[in-house]
Amino acid sequence: MQLSRGTMFGRQALLWWAVLSNALSFLGVLLWNWDVTTLVSVYWLEIGIGLFWATLKAGFAERPADYSPEMFLFGAFRYRRGGVSIPRTDLVWYLHNLPIVAFAGVGFGGAWIAIGLLAIGQMPGFQEVVQPGSGTFYSVLAVGISLFVGNSWKAVSTYIGGRRYRELNAQQVLQEALWPLWIFGVIIMLVAPTVTGEVTTLLFLIPLLVMKFAFDLVWTFYETMLSFDEKIGGWLGVAETGTGLEWDPRPLERSRPTDSIRPHRFGVLLGGVTNGVRSLAGTLVGLFGGWVCFVLLLGADLVVLEWLAVALALLGGLGVFDHVLRHWWTRYQFDETDDLVCYGARSAGPHWRLDLDRIESLERNGSRVDRLLGTTTLRIDLENDEQTIRLPYLKRESARTIEETIDASAADAKRAATGRF
Repeated sequence: MQLSRGTMFGRQALLWWAVLSNALSFLGVLLWNWDVTTLVSVYWLEIGIGLFWATLKAGFAERPADYSPEMFLFGAFRYRRGGVSIPRTDLVWYLHNLPIVAFAGVGFGGAWIAIGLLAIGQMPGFQEVVQPGSGTFYSVLAVGISLFVGNSWKAVSTYIGGRRYRELNAQQVLQEALWPLWIFGVIIMLVAPTVTGEVTTLLFLIPLLVMKFAFDLVWTFYETMLSFDEKIGGWLGVAETGTGLEWDPRPLERSRPTDSIRPHRFGVLLGGVTNGVRSLAGTLVGLFGGWVCFVLLLGADLVVLEWLAVALALLGGLGVFDHVLRHWWTRYQFDETDDLVCYGARSAGPHWRLDLDRIESLERNGSRVDRLLGTTTLRIDLENDEQTIRLPYLKRESARTIEETIDASAADAKRAATGRF
């Protein structure tokens, strides 16, 4: 199999980056007399720069994330179309990547800062590394700028130039930065307390340089093998090919406007509360409530009930927020070809368009909220277990309209298949 020029350039770029980035560390030890503290600080700075660029790149990934669309809060964004277009390019920072990017920025960024402060910040000589005016500070600053520029070149040449953003989802993009974060985070937490003097400095310096270079080479060849496996269709079993590729995050074309069908607004609010209770967050709040009852039996102050009230209010608010994102502005229409189209009032176009011939089954699923409000939730299963779509809290006459249209389409398709008109 002959590989494309872009693929070969991407591999060479990754390999050159692994060599050059580690050459800077060797140069610092040989030319600027870096000790273990300085070397570990530079490695940690490199991981932070990599995490920044990975988080930025994750926003451009076109494939949907691997979590379920039913997942609390995160699932509300999984199939959201559109985003912020970058002028004079075909790049779009997609809305469906927002939860992953936010979680990476806050969660993993916080872990990077915490490990840096708790472990590296306590190592001997760290104040000289971060003190402006010292020779060590300027050498680390120069290497840090070089690493930042180099990571930007790597992102442009391999991720954007190679159009990798069309093949990956945000979680896969972040793996590039998370493995170094966890592996070197653990190593640094173990090494930092043992670095007390010149003897231990010499003991750890060479192994750290060799181990970091070896890790970068292994990771580079893994990415190369992953890319190659994707090119040959997953024959090696390393890459997962085809997942999510059937979904295009770019906005769909608008259809001829017809009468809209909307979920019951009060149902969206009540459903949000019950959805929050049924989620993992609801389970955690339930366990917290059990703990509150236990400590009250032991004679604790009634102030703990205020904590429980705050947790319940937060759970209800997040549940409503999740349901509002999913359904508040949603409206359903049938277009000129009788496809079912889902719109959002604040979107640039339809969220999805459903060809009625793909429907495997249609049934009513009534929830407690439906019984309370006299509404109906329709569940649509697509053929080949492709996806399940729920149309929640519909007025009964609206649900009947959708059912009759889908049944009529199925009858027409059956007559066409048998040649009877």
